[in-house]
Amino acid sequence: MTSYREQALKKLTDEREGVKLSGGASANTVLSTIIQPVIDALESFVKQDEEFAQAVAQGGTLQKCFEAVYKAIKDSNFALSDFKTYETAAGFFFPGCKIRYHMDIDLCGSVSKEAPEQKRKSITVSFDDLF
Repeated sequence: MTSYREQALKKLTDEREGVKLSGGASANTVLSTIIQPVIDALESFVKQDEEFAQAVAQGGTLQKCFEAVYKAIKDSNFALSDFKTYETAAGFFFPGCKIRYHMDIDLCGSVSKEAPEQKRKSITVSFDDLF
């Protein structure tokens, strides 16, 4: 018997090609832009959490998921952020779930990865030191 993760990943792969949106060329242009990043995000969430994987494996179709995502995009006047798009897709399978994001800036991104990282010096201060 296969795990929910395997079932969910297979479902996302198998159903991808069949997803089409009614709403004309503009709807399918939006779909062609978002389908792979959204599926990548869903696959990542499936790999992170077995309960989410079960919800995807046993839940609605990818077609219905993208219909819900497209409705959210349309309702936002086509200004829905990537983050909200992913959350809408995940919420289709697991209502109420939230996605946490962590972003860092690398001001030296152009410096070779082989350069040694410098450790930041930290200062520890106790409240006792202040009195």
